[in-house]
This record gives sequence, C-alpha cells and structure tokens, in this order.
Amino acid sequence: MESYFRLPDGTRNVFNPATETFSREHLDHLMSQRNEFRLDIEWTPKSEDWGPYFPRMKAVVQFRPWYDSDWQLSSEGQGRYQQQLWSYWGNNLQHPFTGDATGNDPVFREYYLDITPKNFFFRIGSQIIAWGKSDGVYMLDILNNFNLRNPTIFEEENIKIPVWAANMNWQPWVGGNLQLLWMPQWFPTYWPGLRLANNEPVEGGYHDWTYGVVSDFNNFYNGQFGFKVPIGLHTPTVRPQDWIGGARWSDSRGGLNYTLNYLYTYTTGYIDYPNTGNFSTATAVIREPHRMQVIGGSIDYDLETGHEDIDGTVLRVESSETVGDQYYQGIVGNPKYISHWGVLMGVDKTILGDYLERPVFASVQYWHDMVTNQDRCNNCGADPGNFEDLGFQGSTSGTRGVYKSLMTLFMEKNWLEGDIVITDFFALYELQYHDWWIRPKVTYKYDDNTTFALGFNIFAGGPQTPYGQFTNNTNAFIELRRQLF
Repeated sequence: MESYFRLPDGTRNVFNPATETFSREHLDHLMSQRNEFRLDIEWTPKSEDWGPYFPRMKAVVQFRPWYDSDWQLSSEGQGRYQQQLWSYWGNNLQHPFTGDATGNDPVFREYYLDITPKNFFFRIGSQIIAWGKSDGVYMLDILNNFNLRNPTIFEEENIKIPVWAANMNWQPWVGGNLQLLWMPQWFPTYWPGLRLANNEPVEGGYHDWTYGVVSDFNNFYNGQFGFKVPIGLHTPTVRPQDWIGGARWSDSRGGLNYTLNYLYTYTTGYIDYPNTGNFSTATAVIREPHRMQVIGGSIDYDLETGHEDIDGTVLRVESSETVGDQYYQGIVGNPKYISHWGVLMGVDKTILGDYLERPVFASVQYWHDMVTNQDRCNNCGADPGNFEDLGFQGSTSGTRGVYKSLMTLFMEKNWLEGDIVITDFFALYELQYHDWWIRPKVTYKYDDNTTFALGFNIFAGGPQTPYGQFTNNTNAFIELRRQLF
C-alpha cells in the first residue's frame, strides 16, 4: 500500500466537464492509496524427460491487481471528479487483461515463456525490457513507455508499461550477447489528462499529476476559447508495417562493458497535428505517434588503479541520437520534425568506508538533450526558437531552448545491526529551469517479509517548469510491503 498526502495548499485552473466551464480551483487534497496484491508464478517443466533435443523452459506469470481507495475517502481536490477519473485511475479489475481503460496497468502484468537452448535465450510474451546505463533518464531505455499516473514513483517496474515482444538473444561467447527484438504492438506513455470520449477530450487539468502542457492542450480542445476541437485518434495496428524492431550488441573488453543499440520505433507518446498546419486556425486535430529511430550506445568501467580513493569507482556513459522525433515549437506549439542528441555521464562510488561501519553509496549523473536538426517554423508564433516543455501553460516561461540539461544525486546507507534501517536521498536539479525535486526516504525492515517506509517528495521552482509546477504537490508518503510466502 502506498499513500500520498499534500502538505502545502495550492490552486489550479481546471475544466469541469459537467458544467463545461473553467475555474481557478483550490485543491486542498492530494492523496493516493494504492493497495496492491502481487503474485508471481513460475513453472519449470522437466524438459529433459521429453528428450535430448528439448531446451530448458520456464513459464512466468505476474498477477498484480490494485485498487486506489482514495476515490471513496474524499470529495475534495481530484476526488470531486471521481465520475470522470474512476474508470481510468481507480483500479485495474474492470479490465483484467488490459488493466484500466487504457490497457497500461493490467492485472496480468507480465506473462512470458523463457526458452534457453545452448548459447541462446528467448523470452516470448508480455514483458519489461531494460536498455541503457542510466537511472531515471531515458534515451536508449524506451522499449517500455510509462504510466505517469504518479511520476514520483521510483520503482521503474511499477510504472513501465509491459509490451508484447519476442526477445531473442544469442551468446556467441562469455560476455557477448546479440539481442534482437520484435514488438508487434505499440503502447504510448500515458499522461494524466489525455483521455478521449466520443472523439473529444474530457479530462482536463484536475488530476493531481497532470502536467501543465497536457492541461493546456486539453483546455484548448475542451473549449477554453469558446469552441471545442474534435480529436481523431490514430494508433498503430499489429500489421507488419507498424511493427517495432530493435537490435543490441553487448560485450566486455579489458574491463570495459559496452553496448551498441538501434531501435526503429515511434515517439514515446501521441503527437497532436492540427488539420490546418497551425493550432491558431485548427478546426480539428489528429492524434498519432510519429516514426523515429534511436541510434546509440553505452559504456561502464570499474576503475582499478591501485589507489584506494579511486578503486571501486564506476564510470557510466550513455548516448543516443534520436532521428524523427517531434517537439512542439514556439508559443503556438506546432509539432516539428526534430533530431536530438542526448548524453548521460554518471559516477558511482561507495564512500566514507574508512569512517563508517556501513559506508554510503553515492551516484552523481549529468544529462543533456540538444536539438541537432529541425524543420524551420514560420508559423509557430512567439519564441519560435524554443520548444514547449512539460510545464508549458501558454507563455514563453514554459518553453525550453535547443539545449536542456539536469543533474541528479542519489545516496543510500544502511544502519544498525542486520541493516534493518535504510536511508536514501535523491535530488534532481535542472540547470536551465532552476527547479528541484528532492526525495528523502527511510525504510524500516521489520523482518525478511515486512518493511515500512516514510518519505517525502519536495518540489521547488517556477509554476511553468517541469518540476516547479508541482510545488503545491509536495507530499509525504508511506509504504507498507508484506511478502506473504
């Protein structure tokens, strides 16, 4: 169970679908109570009894029903919109195999068959596939898009959307691996606020975690300027021309671990294209993803120099060029063809080992994204050289430039005999926006099966920055996890 409580109060401009009006509303409640049961089932048949030519196999099913009881506990804040939000955010029991009404958080979350002939590994079914060397920043690791119901959840396996895939691997030698991926169905990153009914958006900015740019678009579509804009949704099918494919080579040489990656996929979310080529004159919008390619690689190296202050330091680098992405450009926000280069550099080190019985693990990362090629934009309104970012709400203060970068710090330490208390600290700072996300957490391990945790998500920055927009969403959270057997 996870619960989140708002600390300071805040207001938000929201659209009420019942009255079809907009109002500046005081949101004095932010709370989520996700009660989840998880059951992992594995079956390993005795394939050797079937004959010498049958490889080893294992079937895995992960059963994870969940229910958010917050919707019945309060009529304040987003609880006022229970009717509009319930079927999408209340539970995943109504659609057992597809999860909620969007299909991104199913009861049967992962189910696959592992087949392991000599020098090969095949995993067929619904699964999560990790690429890259980064933590919390995703350039190569976009095989599974995200359910951003609550973007402060740290555990990637809880917010990544499983995909149907044939995950095929060949290990020609120890350490070497050629991975080929085939994914017949695309699942978009799902943002609170993006929901359609009768070809019109019906969810505005009244979900606690709706990003400013999503709310801004939906308020426009819902009639903020006196007229509604119908939305046509086009989703890739399972036909061969819509398939997603990828290849990854990984190996080790002289203590250096590296990967080479290629992915032929779609933008991580839907892109909104105005039917007139300009949102200022649009009478309808087509919402569909755009084809793109991701080419890159990653390396990590464990330093062993004979110097005790340096040995054990791990250096990580990940980089990719994304070709064919779409960014919304200028104040009008026209989608434009973009290529952009991302790079992440990280340093991991266990520190203070000479002074503490239980040392501190520390990790520092620097990431940037730079637009390397773009279409000219002559009808994007003011600020045509910038791009709308997550905090955007109709002014230049919510846009970013060609270059965007951030830094993160993560530290973790165990305490007491048996390591029964675990403290961790995470901080993110964006260098262009000057906004923050700080997340301290304390976990108490009662026994091998039971843990309790208390933590905080603290946001700071401007109202139109990616993290500063959630200043009023600063919250405390508690977690209770119990392993039954």
